Amino acid sequence: MIRRHPIARSQKPIPRRAPVRKRRAKPRRGRVVDKQYLAWVGSQPCMISGKPATVHHVRRFGEPKSDHRILPLAPEYHQIQAGHTSIEALGKRKFEVMYGVNLETRIVQYQQDYMAAGFRLKAP
Repeated sequence: MIRRHPIARSQKPIPRRAPVRKRRAKPRRGRVVDKQYLAWVGSQPCMISGKPATVHHVRRFGEPKSDHRILPLAPEYHQIQAGHTSIEALGKRKFEVMYGVNLETRIVQYQQDYMAAGFRLKAP
């Protein structure tokens, strides 16, 4: 019978290297903040019902929130707790079909109305 011996192990600690940090190709863009435009759109009536509104940020895929891409919506059209007809519950495309609006053109329209009122959008 062959007698086996346990493998001799070194008592030295294993050297640990710091993890290699990956570099981004482009710097990360932050949120565009324009408090004056946000307040102006927030003072507008809801674009669906004309009731007092809250502001909804409309994001494009992969982009951060931008205060230049907002719309005024009453709470029943904005918040998911209000029902199954809100933009949060339906999503952008179903919301557009259900209420017959184009969100992109409405965003541009609010920006043009803001500039026609004598204000300027902040540069991103």
